[in-house]
Amino acid sequence: MRAAAGHDQRTSGRDRNHRSSQGPGRSRVVRRASVVGLSLLLAMLLAALARATSWLPSQAVFATPVTSIQSDPFFNRKALQVASDSAGNSIAVWIEQHPKIPGPGTECQAMWAIRPAGGSFTAPQSLAPPMSFCTGQIDLAMNASGTAVAAWKQGSDIDAAIRSPGGAFAAATTLSASTATDDPWVSINDAGVAAVTWDDTNTGACPGLTSGTNWSFHASIRQPGGGFGPFETVCDGPHPAGPTIFTPRAVVDPLGDVAATWVNSFNDGTNTHFAVEAAYRSAGSTFTGQTPQVLRDMTNPTGAAGSYAADIAVDSQGRATAVWPYYNGTKIVIETAVRPIGEGAVFSAPGPVSDPLATGNSNSPRVAVDPASNTAVAVWVQCPSSCQVEGATRASGAGFQAPQELSAPGASSTFGPLVAFDPSGAAIAVWSGPSPDVPGTQVQVTSRPPGAGQAFGAVSTISSADPSLSPAIAFDGEGNAIAVWEHDTPSPAGALIQYAGLDAAPPAIQAVSAPNGVVGRPVLFSASVFDRWSAATVTWSFGDGGTANGAAVSHAYTRPGTYGVTITAVDGAGNRRTAGATVTIGCAPPPGGTLIDANCNVVRPAVTHVAESHAVWREGSKLATAARAKKRRPPIGTTFTFALNTAASVKLVFAHTVEGRKVAGKCVALSKRNKRRHACKRAVTAGTLTFAHAHSGTNKIAFQGRLSRSKRLPPGRYTLTITAANASGSTTGRRLTFTIVKR
Repeated sequence: MRAAAGHDQRTSGRDRNHRSSQGPGRSRVVRRASVVGLSLLLAMLLAALARATSWLPSQAVFATPVTSIQSDPFFNRKALQVASDSAGNSIAVWIEQHPKIPGPGTECQAMWAIRPAGGSFTAPQSLAPPMSFCTGQIDLAMNASGTAVAAWKQGSDIDAAIRSPGGAFAAATTLSASTATDDPWVSINDAGVAAVTWDDTNTGACPGLTSGTNWSFHASIRQPGGGFGPFETVCDGPHPAGPTIFTPRAVVDPLGDVAATWVNSFNDGTNTHFAVEAAYRSAGSTFTGQTPQVLRDMTNPTGAAGSYAADIAVDSQGRATAVWPYYNGTKIVIETAVRPIGEGAVFSAPGPVSDPLATGNSNSPRVAVDPASNTAVAVWVQCPSSCQVEGATRASGAGFQAPQELSAPGASSTFGPLVAFDPSGAAIAVWSGPSPDVPGTQVQVTSRPPGAGQAFGAVSTISSADPSLSPAIAFDGEGNAIAVWEHDTPSPAGALIQYAGLDAAPPAIQAVSAPNGVVGRPVLFSASVFDRWSAATVTWSFGDGGTANGAAVSHAYTRPGTYGVTITAVDGAGNRRTAGATVTIGCAPPPGGTLIDANCNVVRPAVTHVAESHAVWREGSKLATAARAKKRRPPIGTTFTFALNTAASVKLVFAHTVEGRKVAGKCVALSKRNKRRHACKRAVTAGTLTFAHAHSGTNKIAFQGRLSRSKRLPPGRYTLTITAANASGSTTGRRLTFTIVKR
């Protein structure tokens, strides 16, 4: 996703009488904008509308300071960029000056590092060998799938390198080997079509232009999966003095069409002109041979041509929006034009962005367009006498609304703002300058919620070390953002690249395991939780009032049923995501034939339907056995019948009545000592039988009076008590009476 980098309000132009100290190329005269203070009242009133931001503490991309991060010699910005793909992987590129190895002295080199989603930046790697002389221009773009393109000024050449998703940058390719080049710019769409643009003194076959003297617009296009093609050139001019092309910028739309803008400085023999121009290259065509469209021609403007650099953005349908500074004869204001979709379409007539009645000059405009809605947000620096950042919003098909003050009045150290949209349509503006709450020059942000009529809210400072300069920002596919900037360190003297993350999205909850289980036994639950920016905590709610913390937990349910399980993950910024699962808890399998109730309790046995086939019978010689339900038994003996509601152990207790004597209110056994007492009848146990595995339902026991092979009941009258028992308890005995007679 396209990264953006802040530009200082100081700009410059080419002066043919001077040369840049950074090697062959154009010279530019730098001017400093004036500074004034304006009120923050509007921003304070709209603070409540701001989207809550969750910027994490700043960190360093690398730990040991380098000699310096190079500065763009023409825009006073640092050679530093960042971009992110939809999965949250972020790449930073920069040009650093560091000690030669082996020494002595220092050298400059284009570098890069990647921060994988959820991780930290890797050790820096080089994009190319050290430069023959130091430069300070580099750009970067990355699409949703992770294909990245970096382009930079390598000595006097423009070089580019491509990184496939998940890999490293391939060897650099020289796009233009020239005596002087400047201003590389990169754009890439999600299909992988990329464009690198720059300005160059190699004018190719342009009639009337002199290579090494005139500067022209150059572009090299890369098709998906391939390398960069030969450069294409727009022939602009000739003029009595010029053309000299400045600051080309381009954007690739989803179809692979490329829209580009630049500033053309020339003299018609009488007057100096700065013309903001544009060209459009449809997919499969070429820039070469095109006549650019003039968006605005300024005669004898103040300042340098580079200070009138345009910016351009495009929506998902290919509608392009351009903004640029315009000198109206009195002061500099910000203007805009829109190019509709369609072959042969052209940019509209200019319209206002900044307030034309505002005091002071406007400069360093940047624009972003929400791909889905075509809503545009422009930001710029307004300098009556102390500079401040302002912004304005435009709905699709409408004009820009009244500007809004975004920053406090600052100073000449304010680095011009930039703006970007997240996938939801929210926008963030970022800049560096005097901070109202942290001493020194700091990186500050403000956000605008999605939707019509929204405004930017309160300003937050996301850096902490003074000075923090030249921020760049990029969004991933979830709306998380990364901002990078340069920090000049006092001791040891040098420079660091620092960054902070906007943790806007909640953690992802993946691979949830919530199996079914049984009552009383622990169920193992687990989930994989991942956050792109901070550690996440996991909480489980099991649907029965129980909770637990951690990615892997266990829980035992006390009752059967179906339960809704809720997993909650919270990241370090407080973003919360929940996921649900359903578990069914059953009863553990009971012992064979045992009855359990709805709560998995073993049912207490009950003996019912007690009966006997004969109340008076003769004894036999067979042992008692469990009878088959349909098998008739011989007339000797009897058959006891009873029913059980559940499997149980059944006990048969046989008792008979004998004569006893009443002693102390009890009937006790007859003895010599009590034989003169009152007679009574007492029950005496004659024997027992146990059947350990009686089944649920009707049970029959054939009995001929034998308790074992050696013991039998003698003839007489008996009472039989039948009881049943299992793990849940025992039942009250049920009784029968019978009489055994002699054979």
